[in-house]
Amino acid sequence: MLRARRERCDHVMISPVFPTPSKPGYGPPLSLDELAAPIPTAPPAYALGGI
Repeated sequence: MLRARRERCDHVMISPVFPTPSKPGYGPPLSLDELAAPIPTAPPAYALGGI
């Protein structure tokens, strides 16, 4: 998010949020608490993965 802010991104995609069978081994999903953590002046974020 800090890099996205620095590079003036319009939005960011955050993935995976939930385990997804289509991408095994992609890495651990982000928890909903981590996803909801506020980051001042961050661009809008869209959750993706396992939804």
